[in-house]
Amino acid sequence: MSDDLLMNGKTEAEWEQIHLPDDHEIRPGCEAKVHVPQERAVRDELWQAVLAYQAETQLPPFLSQDMLAGHALLILERAGQPDVYQKWTMVMLHNETERPLLVDIPYNQRLMLLPQCLRKKGICTATFDAMGLLCNSCGACHIDPFLTEAEDLGYATLVSEGTAAVMSVVQSGQVAAFVGVSCLSTLEKVFPFMSTFKLPAIAVPLMQDDCMRTEVDADWVREYLYARAPGSEDIPPHCPFVRSEPDIVRLETA
Repeated sequence: MSDDLLMNGKTEAEWEQIHLPDDHEIRPGCEAKVHVPQERAVRDELWQAVLAYQAETQLPPFLSQDMLAGHALLILERAGQPDVYQKWTMVMLHNETERPLLVDIPYNQRLMLLPQCLRKKGICTATFDAMGLLCNSCGACHIDPFLTEAEDLGYATLVSEGTAAVMSVVQSGQVAAFVGVSCLSTLEKVFPFMSTFKLPAIAVPLMQDDCMRTEVDADWVREYLYARAPGSEDIPPHCPFVRSEPDIVRLETA
């Protein structure tokens, strides 16, 4: 879709900027993926290290960025992994401190946030409005499958990282937790904003930060999307992602 084609009075490029966090710039070609473990084995190893550390320390939810940063360095040292993964480890530790709160919240009181950069620009047929990207279910990216699964569970969904759109949903009073996907640079920018809500907020980092044709570990998204206390009535039948203990090895992606 051409950038000069108007959608609801704005071009595609203008809508893209509106649905990014404040002061965020679209950065095609960025090599920030160096901060995210690209190998599944390394991600799983570090996730297990995070789980072991949290089981030992029992850190509370809603930690500050500074506290998460210090704990992340200790985890990396124990795991024998480089400090370059510090921000990624901070996110995963944050998730595990807030998982106990998340699992007690019904699916229909959660909001799933997805970034527009998951779409395949140039192929994507979606349009935009003031709330975010309106997926046309073309099947070219992860957005439609994630939206479908989340909405089938009862989630509210939003394909936008813009402050105004998120605030409008939060102010509705119907959201008690967030499950989102975003790049590390965006997560760093929105952390202070999200922390003001004092609501459980789970984030799965994108594999890279280049703002277009990005990828995410789909298994990891589903790990948190379906997370629920065992025995909850809204868990779908035969759901492999709901377990009594989070440290059971996750299913491999087919």
